[in-house]
Amino acid sequence: MIQIGKYLYRYQIDANPGIREVSERSKMNLKGTPILLSTSQTSSLIQTTYGLQPANQEEVIAYASDLPPFCSGFFSITSDGETRYYAVSTAEEANTWVNSLRQGRQSNIELSMGHDKRPYPENWRYIDTMGDERVQRNKRVKDLIRTTERREIERMEYFDGGASASRGYFG
Repeated sequence: MIQIGKYLYRYQIDANPGIREVSERSKMNLKGTPILLSTSQTSSLIQTTYGLQPANQEEVIAYASDLPPFCSGFFSITSDGETRYYAVSTAEEANTWVNSLRQGRQSNIELSMGHDKRPYPENWRYIDTMGDERVQRNKRVKDLIRTTERREIERMEYFDGGASASRGYFG
């Protein structure tokens, strides 16, 4: 993950299939829609004998058997009604991510309100514009999929209704 400007970008590293290690030849592909920091919520998760739990709740999110054995730090990011869970090697690293994301959120809110007087780097504006375009593109794709699914459901209902109406009483 990379936090820059007003977004958090998630990447997936695709190594060369013949090579098992990550190297300079590995490619980083953007994964999903960038997460807008100003509307996101982050929290640390605690690992118990039952599994992962938010610090202030009794709800178990993931059971201990499902967790990676080499990770002991966990946190979550909630944005647009969707919660994503992340595992890192140590609890300290998880706290670093949570604090960094919260600080980025606060900075973006201050910037949008005009309270941040520090100069905003021009290359970050460019990255923000690219993030905005990616978010809008993914939103258009999701809207198109929803529209297509809705039309398909309507078409199925129409044909089901039309078929049953043609089998009426012929007397």
